[in-house]
Amino acid sequence: MTLRRLVQVLVVVASATLVVGCGDDDSTETVTATTGGDGDATTGGDGDGDTTGGDGDGDTTAGDGDGDGDTTGGDGDGDTDSAQLRVVHASPGAPAVDIYAVGVDTPLFTNLAYTETTEFLSVAPGTYQVEVRVAGTDTVVFTTGDVPLAADDKLTAVAAGIANPDLPADQQFRVIPLFESFDAPSDGNAIVRIVHASATAPTVNLDVGDDGTVEVPGLERYADTGAAGVQLPADTALQVAVLAGEARVTAFTASLPAGAEVFLIATGLLEERPADDFGFGILAVGPAGTVGLVRQNPIVYALHGGPDAPAVDICAGALPLAAGLSFGQLSGAIQVPPGTYDLNFHVANENPCTNDVAVGPFSTGPIDAGLTALAIAAGELASETDEASFTVLLQPAVFDGSEGNAAVKLIHASGDAGLQGIDLGTLSNGTIVDPPQIPDFQLGNSVDVVLPPATYTIGAGAGGAAPVGTFTVPLTADAEVFAVAAGTLTDSGEQAFRLLVIDAKRFETPATIPFSVSF
Repeated sequence: MTLRRLVQVLVVVASATLVVGCGDDDSTETVTATTGGDGDATTGGDGDGDTTGGDGDGDTTAGDGDGDGDTTGGDGDGDTDSAQLRVVHASPGAPAVDIYAVGVDTPLFTNLAYTETTEFLSVAPGTYQVEVRVAGTDTVVFTTGDVPLAADDKLTAVAAGIANPDLPADQQFRVIPLFESFDAPSDGNAIVRIVHASATAPTVNLDVGDDGTVEVPGLERYADTGAAGVQLPADTALQVAVLAGEARVTAFTASLPAGAEVFLIATGLLEERPADDFGFGILAVGPAGTVGLVRQNPIVYALHGGPDAPAVDICAGALPLAAGLSFGQLSGAIQVPPGTYDLNFHVANENPCTNDVAVGPFSTGPIDAGLTALAIAAGELASETDEASFTVLLQPAVFDGSEGNAAVKLIHASGDAGLQGIDLGTLSNGTIVDPPQIPDFQLGNSVDVVLPPATYTIGAGAGGAAPVGTFTVPLTADAEVFAVAAGTLTDSGEQAFRLLVIDAKRFETPATIPFSVSF
């Protein structure tokens, strides 16, 4: 492995303030079993034919036998002639690991978990091979080639890829060596080195500012921006869009403090939800270690569930988020910076958000980075006595299912007076079980249910009584679905009561399950 090669770049920036400190903090810990040596191809060996990195003084450390009583690879004059080494764990799904120099029994670092960064350790100049083992075992995950370290070198080694030998070679586990040599940040800027360490993200184009102009084209997997770093404006919320060709992949928000010196490492799996443990995100690493994992800008899908509302444009101020949405329709993905939004619903117009006939604003509440959610326009626009008024319900796509079962998030979005406080439950001898599984269901309520795969008949009414009507709901293994109760029971020309079922793994056109009235 040639460690001086430049790895190109994935400039993906993050959605939180990165309090990473400034400058090039050289605080280190001196390793007590370093692999100091004389530049041969072993782990800092001394030409005596052993593989322990020893020095002929009879010990098993990588000491130097210089009579100064220490066990480091130095020469008794401190760290002035040492190299510095640290490791970042950016391999999603890989277990915690121990890091060894080949031939040395004492680990350099132990129990390093995903997203963690070690401290810098001082090691003597020499040529090393580094071994990654499953923590607490002798199981070797990966061994580097020769790693030449000169005096005053500062190396951040990033463990990346996926620890699965059955995957294609370009997705498998590896170590990306990054020799540090940051430029000083200019006034009002941060200096950032951005690393593409995601095994499932494609080559991308980056639009810094999200203004339609690509500043960094064709950035490849396992590449970085180079040792000098990139100057980025500080103390402002930078929007960065990530594109594959011309197709938008995702976006991030970055706020960097002036003078910060930081690695931003793209890691995680693009196919996972952004908030999942191994979802695609940016690992921010400063001079003192990991600052945090920064998630993608939140993604919201809008569902029109207001039975008496016409087609609408959903707007944040003059910005259209969804246009021409009719009852039962689901918008495409709406990705916005983190924040709280006031939404107005305008009667749909050829020029979205320009019709003066509108209702609102309705606050979303905080929408955080990493969130995937369903926003439901619910209730009655022209509410009459005892009907629930038009509102917006925000439901995160978070499901507590179990393997082989279906996870359902049932949401009450109907403003019908006759459906407020209704009971829902399975049937026994033609009546709803008492007590019902879901009692006193009201507009805005949501209930999480986990069920074995099957087809269920769910009655609506009062526990212990014959149902007003029923839904027949088929559920498949490992499904994750929103089931939105929307519409009205009244025969008033409004949209009839039904379940709108949305596959939360795909967010495609909702399936409609009609309400079979029992009388």
